[in-house]
Formats: sequence, C-alpha cells, structure tokens
Amino acid sequence: MTGAIKRMEASFAGRAYTVPGEILHVFGLRLNLARMGAIDASIRDVIAECRQYVDDLLASGRLPPPAPGEDPSELRATGYGGLAIVLSETAEYLELHQYLLAQRVSAAEAGYPALAQELLAMLAEAPVTFAERIAQGSGMTGDVAGKPVLAAMDAGSFVSILLGVHPAALRKVTRAIGARYMHGSLASYLASELPWAQSMVQALVGEVEKLPPYAKDRMNLFISQSLAPIPELGTCFPEAPNDQS
Repeated sequence: MTGAIKRMEASFAGRAYTVPGEILHVFGLRLNLARMGAIDASIRDVIAECRQYVDDLLASGRLPPPAPGEDPSELRATGYGGLAIVLSETAEYLELHQYLLAQRVSAAEAGYPALAQELLAMLAEAPVTFAERIAQGSGMTGDVAGKPVLAAMDAGSFVSILLGVHPAALRKVTRAIGARYMHGSLASYLASELPWAQSMVQALVGEVEKLPPYAKDRMNLFISQSLAPIPELGTCFPEAPNDQS
C-alpha cells in the first residue's frame, strides 16, 4: 500500500472528509482500490464502510445539510473540483451517491425543530419576514419554502400567534402560507407537512369562530383567498368561507 493510499485510509478512518464532493471522490477511489486488490477489503466491505462513514458524520452532526436554496439531488455524481470521480458509472458507486444524498436530507431534518422555533418567534416579532421566508415569489426569499419545517411546530401555538399578528401584516402572512402550498406542494415535496397543515387549518377555523364579528369577517376573507383554494386543505373547512373580495 503506497503512502498516498495509507494517508487517505487514515483520513477515512478518522472521518476527516466532510465536504460532500470530496467524500464522493474518496468513495470512488476506495471502490477502485478494492477492485484492484490494493486494500484489504472487498467491494461489499467498502460499500458497508462508506455507508457507515456517512452514518457516523450524521450522528456527530458533521454531515453538511443542503445549503439554503440547494437541491440536494443536484450533487454531481460524476465529478467534483474539476476532477472526474473514479467508477462513477458503477451501480456500487451510485448506491453510495444516493445514500449520501438521502442522509444529507436527514441532516437537514435534524435541524427542523430548532428552525421551527426560530420561525415561530419570527411570526410573533417580524411576521413580514416570516412570510418572506416560507414562500417564494415577488419580494420573498423563500429559503425554507421547500422544507417541511412547519411540521415541527405546534399547530395550536402557530394559530394563537397568527391571530395576534397585526392586520397590516396578517394578509401577507396568509398569502404566503397559500403560496407555499400552491401547485401541489402538499402532495409532493411538502407531503410530510400535510398533516400539520390540516391540523393548523382546522384549529384556525375553530378559533376564528370565537373572534369578534369584524375580526372574524376579516380572517374569513383571508382564509377564503389564501387557504380554501388549496385542494389538500379544502376538506378542512365545514363549508367554504364566503369570499368577500
């Protein structure tokens, strides 16, 4: 075993590689070394060891989640840093590539409870900023638009805070929630947020009934414009709110 291979194997054993593209390079190299008999491990051994490598990074909090706005599925399988990845066309390597992608998503999900609390506080203190973060569109950053992070919130607490938002910002918040769930997102990339969204709407409808007449009328208008049109949420209403636009 050459010095370069020994150094790579030592770094691998020490879990030194944390950049996803570098990890993939090492996985490809180790598969190739096993294929050539240059390391004391079979191809199946290397696959198991590489999967364990990813698991260890995840467990220690060192596996980088996708960056804001990054689609984790776009992590290139064939190259990184201007260099082609060895054996990137093989089924064994592609198995490891897909495993790394899936575990990076798991790394992001591990941070959802803390992020949810941050967003809940933002809804109370800076509701317009909250609206701009949860959906994409004109003037909205949408950095959490594609993440099912709201499911980590307590739906009742969300509704209580929402109903305390000043009317000037409340319309923007409800429109942002509607925009978040447009175009079938609750049936695709936000599917895991669907039970929360349904519970939230049901709780909201119940609390709106307790509001004074003017506030109730205003909130029903916002609901009819932003939430009732979402197919996955329409069944949460006893009857469609009257649209007074």
